[in-house]
Amino acid sequence: MAEAEGGSEQDDVSFLRTEDMVCLSCTATGERVCLAAEGFGNRHCFLENIADKNIPPDLSQCVFVIEQALSVRALQELVTAAGSETGNFHYHHNHLAQKTANVAV
Repeated sequence: MAEAEGGSEQDDVSFLRTEDMVCLSCTATGERVCLAAEGFGNRHCFLENIADKNIPPDLSQCVFVIEQALSVRALQELVTAAGSETGNFHYHHNHLAQKTANVAV
């Protein structure tokens, strides 16, 4: 029984579902930045600096809502295919109000 529960928890961590919120961050430059966009549905993205402790980042610009279900691996492949210069990804899930995946590119 415990194994079955552990398996479903693993599935919950491995897959993103419709309406999940995803936050992407880039560490290739050595600076702490997040990928951000102005407004919903905007395809123009920019890097939001999150290193300055005196000025907190506007994280509302850094969260993306998934329109279709996909695995975290599929999301990583999409980001890589979009022109990422590094193939090293690290991610963790934070279960607060909604699941948020932090993906370091």
